[in-house]
Amino acid sequence: MCNHRTCKNLRSRGAGRGVGVVVFEMYKGATPVILLGNERGGQYQGEMNLCAGKLEPHDKGCYIVAAMRELSEEFKINVPFSNFDNIFKNSKGRVRIIMLGKTPVLVGVFHGISRTPLNQEISRCNSTPGPHSQREMNFVNWINIQTRAPIDTQLPNFKISSFAQSLISKLDISRL
Repeated sequence: MCNHRTCKNLRSRGAGRGVGVVVFEMYKGATPVILLGNERGGQYQGEMNLCAGKLEPHDKGCYIVAAMRELSEEFKINVPFSNFDNIFKNSKGRVRIIMLGKTPVLVGVFHGISRTPLNQEISRCNSTPGPHSQREMNFVNWINIQTRAPIDTQLPNFKISSFAQSLISKLDISRL
């Protein structure tokens, strides 16, 4: 087990074995958006969903490690632990978390993330043999959280997963 205060608090509150991550940004400085991925399989196949997954044995019960791993595996965003506080902690020094049932979702505020290199890496991983964990998304796109629509492209059969919809309804951008 890890010794992070955040993880201890989550365990004491009955958090389950899942974890999610929100990639939040103010698009062009004005539009609140989150990055969602189009799922290749599973319960949300074909739907736009959050980066999320289960704690693995090598995460050693650490929600933070699991969240960072999922972010790297699914969305191809690598956040060094030295940047964790700047991205995931609020002005009071607390990790931003929204609970969806028993699943903690860590909310990161990012700046300058481009989906183009992320989608290029997702495409590369999907076209080569490798672990399933590296091939869970078809692509990522920014979703306007006010209109719940893609920011600048039309997506065929666009649908946001119920999991992501629940998160969006709980996301209060004034508290980020």
